[in-house]
Amino acid sequence: MPSFDEGDDSEPGWPDKYEDAVQVKTIVPSSFTATDPASAIDRLISLKHQAASLSWIGNAEFVFKLDKRLDQARAALAQNKKKLAGTRLTQFIRDLTGAYGEHGHEHGDKAGVRDDKDSRHPEKFVNDEAFQLLKINAEFIISKLPTESADKDDDGGDSQDGGKSQRRDEK
Repeated sequence: MPSFDEGDDSEPGWPDKYEDAVQVKTIVPSSFTATDPASAIDRLISLKHQAASLSWIGNAEFVFKLDKRLDQARAALAQNKKKLAGTRLTQFIRDLTGAYGEHGHEHGDKAGVRDDKDSRHPEKFVNDEAFQLLKINAEFIISKLPTESADKDDDGGDSQDGGKSQRRDEK
């Protein structure tokens, strides 16, 4: 009976079983325990960048739009405008959902990887993996924002209508 060196799982003269293996990258869960919404937004930004680098989301203009939404949410939190941050995150989710609904199931192979990026498909897209990953994380951040926020939007009112609804109630 032949003997093999410990740790060597191949037989002499046989090809390495990993030689022709397909290498696929993915995003794996990690322990993330930040309770601070700003840190969670930074993590969401990182996940979005990873999804874009794996071609799970695209085209360049769409990725830029998602970046802008997340940057606006982070800036709003830095100014203690939690309500506005929640609005921007909700818009981020709507943008994802729109692209996913339009083209989410049409792109990529079973592993969710595209190698043509924007060359043949110039429209925006989000695959299943990116949609679930980013949407769930954005919803988590929204759930950690206070529901009753006293912050003021840029127009000086408490709501998108510039405080007009409050003035109507006072009449």
